Amino acid sequence: MTNFVLINPFEVPEDMDDDRFLEGWGRAADYMRSQPGFVSSELHRAVSPNPRFRFVNVAEWESPQDFQAAVRSPEFQAMAADAPPNYPALYEVVRAF
Repeated sequence: MTNFVLINPFEVPEDMDDDRFLEGWGRAADYMRSQPGFVSSELHRAVSPNPRFRFVNVAEWESPQDFQAAVRSPEFQAMAADAPPNYPALYEVVRAF
C-alpha cells in the first residue's frame, strides 16, 4: 500500500524569525509523530530570496483518515491557532521517475 503525502507550505511573515517558527513547528511535529498513521516528516526552508513560502513541510501518512483525525483533535487545533497561514493538502503519487 502506498502512503499519502502531505505538502504544507507556510507563509511566514517577515517579522517572524526562523527560531520562533521552528519552535512552534517542532511542538506540532512532536504531536504528529505520536499519532496513528504518521510515517515521516521533513521540513524544508527556501534558499531563494523573498519566497512566498519560506518553509514547506512534506510528510507521509498511511491514510487520509489518519491525517484528518490528527488535525481535528482539540490538542492540535490549539497548537495550530498561532501558526502562520498555511495550505495543507494530501497527495498521492501518480508518476515517479
